[in-house]
Amino acid sequence: MNRAERRRRAKESFVKTDPVIRSQMDKAKDELGTYYVETLMTCFALAEHEVHKFGQGRVMKSLRFIDELMGKVGSGEVTVDELKQKLADEVKVSINV
Repeated sequence: MNRAERRRRAKESFVKTDPVIRSQMDKAKDELGTYYVETLMTCFALAEHEVHKFGQGRVMKSLRFIDELMGKVGSGEVTVDELKQKLADEVKVSINV
């Protein structure tokens, strides 16, 4: 192990164990996750309106259903892989990012 590698490992160890840095990193991850969920749901709702001419009622119904599915994933009731498989089986659409 060379000097640069030892320094990198020491820095990583400090970041993992320092409670202030760890809490700041966790907060940043949460904020980033919220941003991406909000962005994706906004894009989805707008696409439903512009492509399918859905009004407020139908868009809200879809967003509530998405929120319900996300809750099931968060609670461990269902996995993302199971949802992807259901989508592939029923709609013949595959989501791969």
